[in-house]
Formats: sequence, structure tokens, C-alpha cells
Amino acid sequence: MSIKLAAFLEQLEAICATKPDYRIGGSGTDGTCDCIGLIIGAVRRAGGGWNGIHGSNYAARKQMTDFAEIKSADLFVGEIVYKARKPGDSSYNLPDRYKADGGDLLDYYHVGIVTKVRPLEITHCSTTVNGNSIHRDATLGKWKYGGRLKGIDYGTTQEETDMSEVKMQETRNKATVTGGRLSLRQAPSKTADRLAWIPNGTRLDVTGQGDGWCAVTYDTIPGYVMERYLILDGETEEKPKTDAERLGALENQAAEFERRIAVLEGGAG
Repeated sequence: MSIKLAAFLEQLEAICATKPDYRIGGSGTDGTCDCIGLIIGAVRRAGGGWNGIHGSNYAARKQMTDFAEIKSADLFVGEIVYKARKPGDSSYNLPDRYKADGGDLLDYYHVGIVTKVRPLEITHCSTTVNGNSIHRDATLGKWKYGGRLKGIDYGTTQEETDMSEVKMQETRNKATVTGGRLSLRQAPSKTADRLAWIPNGTRLDVTGQGDGWCAVTYDTIPGYVMERYLILDGETEEKPKTDAERLGALENQAAEFERRIAVLEGGAG
């Protein structure tokens, strides 16, 4: 049975309001909490269940969907995010049960929840400071991985509703990924499932464009990427990435034209 995202977030804040003390194994039921306990407690209070290990490494491996490395542009409210250590890092302490299969050897040692996007707010439970273990981070920092928690109905966001209105104009072109790794999405929406990560510098076949999105094919996988992170063949430089930057670029071009006209008019006399 799935619980609504709104109900999960409401119960999350209810636990936060009690200002619990940090205790490993706590889940907000006795005035104590730990990082994964904050999530487990909110799930249970909202009517859901947690039938597994009380641990962030278990949660990252068994309770997540669309789980991958994150970028600030991809964040959404309700996303579960993790900090992780690699083998050899200081304090690396991955339990042996997760080493047996030789797969993912990252130690997901801390977990939080995106409770706001603009401005960014990541809510998490950690060491008690001034009588409160609930902390709100305003930057990504070491939060590197994230996705959706199983058992939560994330519903249809406004962005997902609007994606049905995206008008794709058929085109045939090639483009280069710029600005870092890029998410290949199942639909033209930042909250649509991520199909793959596309490395920076990758060449892509573009088959459609519309409303800031491009339909592309990467490694035989069709999907959608944000146009702002592509340099389409025929463009001489990287496009500005926001509306404000685009407007500024146009204003700069207009000013340059005016300067050239002034020079020509001055020379004509």
C-alpha cells in the first residue's frame, strides 16, 4: 500500500517538531531518532510499513527507485538523498552483508529528505546540537545520491502535468553534451524516470525539439534531455542556460550592434 507524499512530509515535520534526541535505532516514537529513523517513523505514521533493516545502506539498496547520482537541477521535494563513502575513505564502514555480492561497495552512511527546492532545504537527523537533532542543509555539499522511496505515491506534479503539453518539432541534428553528466529522461520532465546518465562531451542524435527539451538517442536508448545542456551542431558557442542569461545575451548583442552603427555613422561624416 502506497502512502501519499503529502502525508509522508506532514508526518516528517511532526517528528521534527518534537526536537528528538539523536539515538541510533530511534524513529521518533520515544523522543529519539536517527537519520533513517526519521524516514521510517514518517512512513509508519503516514500509514505505511517498513519491513526491513533499520539502516541507510539497506534503504539505499532495497527501498529506492530511480536511484542515481544527483545534480542540483534534478532535485524534487520528497526526494531521498544520501551521503556516501568509497572504499579507502576515512570512516568507511560498509557492513559485510553488502560486500558479499561484490556489487555496489559504497557506504551510504547518511540519509535525508529534500523538503524544499527553491531555496534548497535538505532535512535530516544527526548529532544533537542545542537540544535538537534535526538539521536543515541549504546546499548539496556531500549529498551525492538520491531517488524516490518505495511505498510513497509521489503523484503527478505540475511539471509532469505540463509535460503532456510539450510540443516536439521533428528535427534531424547532432549535439554535444556540455556542463557535466546529463540525465536521459523517459519523458520531457525533470521528475520523469532517469533512464541513464550521459557523460559530458557525448555526441547525440537529436530527433526533436520543443519547450526547452530535445528528443535524443543515447547508446540505442531513446529519451529526452534538457536543451540547455546541449550544443547543437551549427551553434558557435554554448547557449545561455537560463531565461535571464538568454535575455542578457540578447541585450549584449543589441548593445554591440548599436556600437557598430555608431562607429559607422561617425566615420561617414
